[in-house]
Amino acid sequence: MRYEDPLRRRSYDLAVNGLLFSIDFKKRSREYDIGNQICRCSTAPGALIAEATDSESRADMKHKFGIALKECRELRYWLDILVGSGLAEEAELLEIENLLNEVTAILVASRKTLSSS
Repeated sequence: MRYEDPLRRRSYDLAVNGLLFSIDFKKRSREYDIGNQICRCSTAPGALIAEATDSESRADMKHKFGIALKECRELRYWLDILVGSGLAEEAELLEIENLLNEVTAILVASRKTLSSS
């Protein structure tokens, strides 16, 4: 799937990478709860961003972007837990972290733009 919009494209890539990581992580570690959290938090921003494209108003879009941003911050927490606990290496999470940073930055900037207009 190819999206023209940078936010949609990066959030889609984040979801795919997070999903694939969580499947592999659950197989090798048997840590199903954490694996499911990673899956949910990595896919939720993209779904919320997709939903925001048909927002009823700018305020509605800003609200949906805010929820997506909260999901990004929760994903950041779980990635930190994985590394801190030794369940995952930073290197194997690098692509997810890079995409997460990009999606987070775009969401923050988009919310500021929506607030100022």
